[in-house]
Amino acid sequence: MKHLKSYRIFESIKGESIFPDKSDIEEVFLDVTDEGITNFRFESVGYIYFPYLNFSANTPSAIRNLIYADMVNNPEDWQNQKDEELMGDTWKDLFLDLSDSRNNYMLEKCCQYLELDDVLKSMSLSKLNNLSNKPFLQLFVENIENGKIKAYPFINIKLEPFGQQHLDRVVECLERLYDMTGYRPVRDMWTEDYVDETSGDVVTLIGCSLYLFNISDIEYKNLTSVFSNNSIDKEVVKKFL
Repeated sequence: MKHLKSYRIFESIKGESIFPDKSDIEEVFLDVTDEGITNFRFESVGYIYFPYLNFSANTPSAIRNLIYADMVNNPEDWQNQKDEELMGDTWKDLFLDLSDSRNNYMLEKCCQYLELDDVLKSMSLSKLNNLSNKPFLQLFVENIENGKIKAYPFINIKLEPFGQQHLDRVVECLERLYDMTGYRPVRDMWTEDYVDETSGDVVTLIGCSLYLFNISDIEYKNLTSVFSNNSIDKEVVKKFL
């Protein structure tokens, strides 16, 4: 199994990337792409996280500035620092634990995505400007990967709309991907209808901009209970529970 060499960028983190290589994912879908059932497009990899306050790693804010200052000034124990913004909580408490079902009602409202391409861009800009400290996004991901921030890896792929009769074939590909990489689908699949101009029949297609996650069984159960809302998502997800 190959890995995304371009994402092995964090010097303080040892070991291989947890993200599968784009070419490996494409290979999983060769059966359906070669037969013209659908076309595959790799979109992104990154992390999803759930801050209970209005915070995004991608957006400058007072909270981000406070976290960054503690990361830089107290790198070993910043996550245990308390701030009045948190009303007595520590920084590590800011990020909801996906394995705790008591948090489920907050997940949709609180979810944030961080794509690693954005991290790479911030690192390049920092290097260009000769900044002495690592940029916030790099430190944020380093602290995800060393376990100080609760966040969960995802990959996002797109499949061009395909006939409903081919859903089982696509699911077989997703099952192979799960066996190979540990990533399984959560969202987003949908149906769309159109009228065939020749026959006048209504044809149902399935569209996909799939988010797949490498998480534990209990985390998967909690996440899908919130995000797998439509019937087609539910039909697919139940095969992975």
